[in-house]
Amino acid sequence: MPLVPAASDTVRQGFVRVINHGDEDGEVSIEAIDDDGNVRGPLTLTLDAGETVHFNSNDLEAGNPGKGLNGSAESGEGDWRLDLNTDLDIEVLAYIRTQDGFLTAMHDLVPETDAGHRVATFNPGRNANQVSRLRLINPGDADATVTVYGIDDSGTRSADVQAVVTAGAARTYSAAQLENGADGLTDNMGSGSGKWQLVVASDQPIHAMSLLQSPTGHLTNLSTAPETDTDIHAVPMFPPNLENGPQGFVRVINQDDSAGEVTIAAYDDDGKEYGGLTLALKAQETLHFNSVDLEEGNEGKGLAGTGPGVGDWRLELTSDLDIEVLAYVRTPDGFLTAMHDTAPTADNRHRVAVFNPGTNTNQLSWLRILNPGPDPASVDITGIDDAGEYSDYLVQIEVPPRGSRSLDARELEDLGLGDGRGKWQLDVESELPIIALSLLATPTGHLTNLSSAPGRGAVFPDTAEDVFVESISEPVVQGVCIGCHTEGGRSGHTRLVFVDESDPDHLAKNLAQFENLLGDVDRDYVLHKIANVSGHGGGRRFAPDSEEYLALERFMVLLQGELRRATRPVEAVRSPVPEGIGHPVFASPHSRPIAALGDFVYVANTPSDTVDVIDARTYAVVILINVGIDPV
Repeated sequence: MPLVPAASDTVRQGFVRVINHGDEDGEVSIEAIDDDGNVRGPLTLTLDAGETVHFNSNDLEAGNPGKGLNGSAESGEGDWRLDLNTDLDIEVLAYIRTQDGFLTAMHDLVPETDAGHRVATFNPGRNANQVSRLRLINPGDADATVTVYGIDDSGTRSADVQAVVTAGAARTYSAAQLENGADGLTDNMGSGSGKWQLVVASDQPIHAMSLLQSPTGHLTNLSTAPETDTDIHAVPMFPPNLENGPQGFVRVINQDDSAGEVTIAAYDDDGKEYGGLTLALKAQETLHFNSVDLEEGNEGKGLAGTGPGVGDWRLELTSDLDIEVLAYVRTPDGFLTAMHDTAPTADNRHRVAVFNPGTNTNQLSWLRILNPGPDPASVDITGIDDAGEYSDYLVQIEVPPRGSRSLDARELEDLGLGDGRGKWQLDVESELPIIALSLLATPTGHLTNLSSAPGRGAVFPDTAEDVFVESISEPVVQGVCIGCHTEGGRSGHTRLVFVDESDPDHLAKNLAQFENLLGDVDRDYVLHKIANVSGHGGGRRFAPDSEEYLALERFMVLLQGELRRATRPVEAVRSPVPEGIGHPVFASPHSRPIAALGDFVYVANTPSDTVDVIDARTYAVVILINVGIDPV
C-alpha cells in the first residue's frame, strides 16, 4: 500500500481493508516502511476464512489484538507504506479518512507508459487552495534518479526537473516546488498555461502518486486515468447544473499533432439523448468543460448547451483525434475527485470491493448502474459482508435503455441485502453490458468514487456452478454417483438421476438435478447420505474429512444460498417510498384498480390489502404498500 498517514496526523487517518477471499484461516505478515526507508515489523494480522478486517493508523503504530493485529510499528519519519505477505488469497485496499468521515482511495498508482509514469491531471503551483503533490516511492535497494517534466494545457513542454530518491524511501513535492525549485530538486519546470500533465521517468523501478490537498485537510488521489478500448470515451457520472451543488468537470486532452473536433452525446438518467454538441481542439491542446457549460452552453468553447435533463448525466465523447477524456466532480470550494473509475468487470459481472452499510448515513454509499445499450437491462445485485456471509436475498432492478439508476445502501438493504456485519462487497451482474460505480456522499457535499480495486480487479468468488464444474462433476457425479443414480440404475427412482458425460449437456442437466432437489430439502440431506449418517443404499461414499466431501459441502452451501437469494418473496420488499410517489385516485376501484400519477402507476390488490407502485419508466415494482384494509 503506497500511502498510510502517520498516527500523528491530526486531520487524516489511514484506513486499510484486508479481505480474505479464501476458505482457510491464516495470518498476514505486515511490514511498515516510513518515508526515510526505515522498516518496522513485521506485524501479524489474523484472518478467519472469508473474513474482512480493517485497521487504521493508530492500530498500525500501537497494535490492536482485538482486531487480530499483533505487534506495532511505533512512530516513524513522515508517512508509511505497507508490504503485506501471506499464503492466503487476500485483497488489500487503502483509504484515507478525514475527521468529517470523507473517505478516498489511496491504493491507486500513476499508470506507466513507454515514456514513464504519466500523471494526467496536476494543478499549477499558483493554485494555493487545491495543492497538487507528486509522491515518489523507491521500493528498491538502490538510489533512484527521477526526472520529471510537464506538458501544460497549450501542449508546451516544460524544462526537466531531477530528484534523487534514496533506496527504500519516499519523497513528496508540491506543484510550486516543481515549478520554482526546492531542496532536493535540480532545476525547475517554470510556469505553464492551465493545468499540467507530468511525465515521471527513473533509472530504477519506482511508484508515483498524484495527490490533491485542500485547506480543510481533505486529500484525494488523482493518479488514475481511464482505460479505453473502444472509440467511445465514457463519462459515467456528470452532475447536473445545480446552484451550490457539485459540478461535473471533464478534461479533454488532444494527443494529436493536428486540430479537430470532439462530438459529445449526453444522456440523462431516463436515457434521453441530448446530442449535437461539439468541442473544437487545437493540436496538443487540453480543454475543460463543466456542468454549466454542458447545460447552458459556452460560446468560447463552442458548446451549444443541452438544457436541463433528469437526474445526473452520462456522456459519450468521440473524435477522429487521439484524445484522452478524464472525468471529475468539483465541489463549490474547488475540491476535485475522479469520476472516470468504474468497478472492475469481467463478462458483464462487476465487483464492488467496498460499500458502506445503510446504518452509516453520514458516509452514505451509492451504487450507480448505467445501461449504455438500446434495451432495458435487468441487473442482479448480491452482497457479501465482512464476516464473509452472503446477503439475505438477490436484489433485482431494471435500468432503462441508455439510462441510469442510483440506489443508496439503505435502499439495497431494504430491497434484499438485509443486515450484514460491517461493510459490503457487491457482485453486480447483467446479461447486457452495463457500467457500475461505487460512490460515497458526505454531509459536507463531497462525493468520492470508491470503485477501483487495482490489486485484484475483476476476480470474483466462485459460484456454485464454478465449483460443480471444477470439483463435483467429474470426481463425484461421474466417478461415483452415476453408478447407481442413473436412469435404469439401482437409484433411478430417486430424486437425483444423472446423465453420462457422453451427453453434451451433462453439466447443465446434472447441475439442475441438485438445484431441483435443494428446492425441497436442506443441503444436509445430501451430505448425510454420502457420509451414510442417515442411511444410504450405497453405503458411505466419502468420509467427512475427504477432499470430495469438503468440495461437495462447499458446492451445496453456495447452491443453497444462490437458490434462496433468487427466490425472495415480493411481499418482503420494504423500500423507502421513492421521491415523487403521491396519492392516486382510483377511477373505478373494484373494476378498474389501476391509477397513474406522475411517473408512477398504482395497482390495487384488494385480496391482499396492498398497492403495488410501479415506476413507469422502468416497469419495476419500486414499493409494495401494505395498507391493512381494502385499498380501494
